[in-house]
Amino acid sequence: MKNKVIGTGFIISVLLLILCLFYGKTQLNKNERKIIEYETEIKYLKNQNSSLENMIIAKNVVIRKVNDSLNFLKKYSLKLQSDYKKLLLSYEKIRNEINNLPVNESYDFLVHKAYPLQGEGKFIFNEPQIKEIHINYIEKIELEKINENISEQLRACIKQVNLKDTIINQSNLIISYLTIERDNFKNITNKQDTIIQVQRKEITKQRTAKTFWKTMTMIFAGVSVGVLTIF
Repeated sequence: MKNKVIGTGFIISVLLLILCLFYGKTQLNKNERKIIEYETEIKYLKNQNSSLENMIIAKNVVIRKVNDSLNFLKKYSLKLQSDYKKLLLSYEKIRNEINNLPVNESYDFLVHKAYPLQGEGKFIFNEPQIKEIHINYIEKIELEKINENISEQLRACIKQVNLKDTIINQSNLIISYLTIERDNFKNITNKQDTIIQVQRKEITKQRTAKTFWKTMTMIFAGVSVGVLTIF
């Protein structure tokens, strides 16, 4: 009878030991899976941030190139504006010079240079008409230069606007990438905090299980001694 009781007690303690070990192992595996899951997510977020960093670098390269083009256009526009002022001054100067020319010089210019005349002229012009024709001829040439300059200034302005739009678009993309990165860093921090919490809980559980098992062992030892004493 005594051996039977001892055997039964031994079997019960073994079963309790197996149960505790199984429970502890199950909890450990569960926590390990959680940690592995969080670490996998963290790795994905870090890889995504790395890709975003590369994209930001590429966008900054584009912005630098566009800025270089923009700076060139700004200098070019300043030159055009300077040329425009010179053309206006040249136009006024030429106009004044023509007004001060003798009429016969204006006539010779029109007949021999502006509109070469073959043979004798059929029409007679008075002095104001000759002067005005001369001025109109020169005005046409000078105004064409001025108009071309203005058109070139307009084209340069349109290019500058387009380049600025490109910079704005690229900058907005960078801002969106940085926003995603910021959110990813928050998620990474949260998941790392969660991993720490899970690890702390695991340590607490292991300590509790160790204490529990020691207690159960002592109880079983006491019960076994008591049984042996009785029998």
